[in-house]
Amino acid sequence: MEKGDISKFKGKQIQDIEVDFNKNLLSDEENEEKEDGRLPEVKEIVPKIIRPVGLAQVGLDQERSRTKTRVLVPWTQDQKNITQTFFAEHIRKKKPPRKRECEQLIENYPEVFINKNWKKIKVLIQNVYTRK
Repeated sequence: MEKGDISKFKGKQIQDIEVDFNKNLLSDEENEEKEDGRLPEVKEIVPKIIRPVGLAQVGLDQERSRTKTRVLVPWTQDQKNITQTFFAEHIRKKKPPRKRECEQLIENYPEVFINKNWKKIKVLIQNVYTRK
């Protein structure tokens, strides 16, 4: 039956099928192992790297959390007014400013925008035209 010739038993009753129970049904590989008298070899599975949870790892987690804290610097009214007048056309069209446009604003007013980068300016403009 293991050879794929089960179709010859189609339509027969179980009582009509002759089965030799003394026949060795093990595969050749299993037979060789039994004849040698040895047990099959067992392969050990070794995990690649196990990192113990200890004080060093906890310290890393705390260090990471410290570096992720943001310092929020509020916008001054002067910064908001200059930014909104500079990007009035963008606000009217509801179009976010590009990086170079934001950098141009910072270059024009370096003393006013000393604590702002181009991304913060872009987000301010987007917030202005989404609130209206």
